[in-house]
Amino acid sequence: VSYILINFTARKSSSALTKEGGPTAEKINKRNRKLQRKITIIIMTDFFCWIPFVLVSILHYFGVLDATPQYEVFSIIVLPINAVINPFLYSEIIESTANKIWKGSKAIVQFFKKINESSSKTNDTEMNEIE
Repeated sequence: VSYILINFTARKSSSALTKEGGPTAEKINKRNRKLQRKITIIIMTDFFCWIPFVLVSILHYFGVLDATPQYEVFSIIVLPINAVINPFLYSEIIESTANKIWKGSKAIVQFFKKINESSSKTNDTEMNEIE
């Protein structure tokens, strides 16, 4: 709920900046997308760290399984993972690393496209020579 309020407040302040002749609308939209992406990642990591614990607890409550041994695993391993991940999510480290990986993957794709194009040109030339 608090993340929804953060998003709402950011949008409200962005519209006020646009009216006051502040930064351009494109910069504001970019900032809002960045904030929404970060909020989405934080919510997803919280969800994936907590939902297994919640499901096991519900199954234990209704007597479907005895989750006593799983509580130790969750409390010692799974839940601290969320605590370790959160500082990175709140910082710019994850985003800058993801951008570097994205740019690197684009470069790799372009490299393989060039290789594929040059090999297909070579194959076409060879086929023309054979005919």
